[in-house]
Amino acid sequence: FRIKDIIIVSAPVEITSNLINVVVAGSLSTCTAADAQDCTHSYLMSPTVRDVTPSRGSAGDVVNITASGLNAGNCAGHTVTIGTAACTPQTCSSSWLTCSLGAHSAGVYGVALTVLGVGKAGGGEMPLFTYDLYLSTASPTQGGFGGGASVTIAGSGFNSKEALNMVSIC
Repeated sequence: FRIKDIIIVSAPVEITSNLINVVVAGSLSTCTAADAQDCTHSYLMSPTVRDVTPSRGSAGDVVNITASGLNAGNCAGHTVTIGTAACTPQTCSSSWLTCSLGAHSAGVYGVALTVLGVGKAGGGEMPLFTYDLYLSTASPTQGGFGGGASVTIAGSGFNSKEALNMVSIC
């Protein structure tokens, strides 16, 4: 298989429905069989995530991700995850995108980006994002010092495994 004067000998190649998918070091390059002579793959084409602002927040917040290699014409073609939560793209340009944070337990997580037809972001250190623990209500709001009363706390950033959520009321 030949791509622009580079002969690929051992890269996995998948041909389905006249599409040619070549994966090299985790990055995907896709062309149609008709334009296979013009198919290009280069680490220089790989997207790179440079920054995320703000660097902390909670589910539903909107963050701005500065990156290279984005497709301004196809925001839906970007997949962003922070930890294991999806961050749904809303607007984008060739150098930034905004996305709405999905629910995740509180903690510090890496920001991952995949651009359709180009592949996963690589190169350099992955920016980090902090999911905050946010408490919106506690009920009841008063009680005796003797203990034993149940308190319901609502908010976001709790771990989905209830046993890992420890609450102390002082």
